[in-house]
Amino acid sequence: MTTPTDRIIDEAAMAELPPPVARCLRRSGVLGQTVPARVRLHQRGDILLRGKWLPFTAEETYTLEPPSFEWNAAVRLLGLPLARAKDSLVGGQGLMHVQLLNLCTVVDATGPEMDQGALMR
Repeated sequence: MTTPTDRIIDEAAMAELPPPVARCLRRSGVLGQTVPARVRLHQRGDILLRGKWLPFTAEETYTLEPPSFEWNAAVRLLGLPLARAKDSLVGGQGLMHVQLLNLCTVVDATGPEMDQGALMR
């Protein structure tokens, strides 16, 4: 799902990008399209946990102004929720939070290093 802005992707915008990125965007057909203000992605894949690949599903939302994202994932084992994870950047503050079985928090990270890492993403 995207919400458009009033900005159009044009050659002037492409000139500010690294050449490989500009080439990829040109090939994707975005020239002349509006810049999305928000993008929501749905993901499905496998994640390595303690030496074993387990299926996960996730939803991620990005915004440009202000720069932010939120990634929420769930890992299931035999159909039961094994772990939930949240990785985000909101208001310039990064956060990573992981819970097992909705009972035990195994990661709860914030602070300047998380802020910087999340903003780079």
